[in-house]
Amino acid sequence: MVALLGQKVLFTIGDYLGLYNEAFGTSRKASEPPKHPDRLIVRLEALDGKFDHWRPAEILLRSPAKVEKLSQSTLSNFENLTRRINETHA
Repeated sequence: MVALLGQKVLFTIGDYLGLYNEAFGTSRKASEPPKHPDRLIVRLEALDGKFDHWRPAEILLRSPAKVEKLSQSTLSNFENLTRRINETHA
């Protein structure tokens, strides 16, 4: 997982923007959010205003097959997170 200001980044920008675009009917590209160390959500809010952060997640919840279209990097990040969580319960 990539650390950004002490926070772990799970989704690649492209993967998150795919969910964001579908959730809000936009067509944002990875080059559009301002280049800044802030989280992608904060950078998107600078462009489009505050938004419901759960709506992109809802896309995955309602269409689990979309998980197969996520990048290997995003999938690896979630796998590593799951592994770390499981280690705390062993």
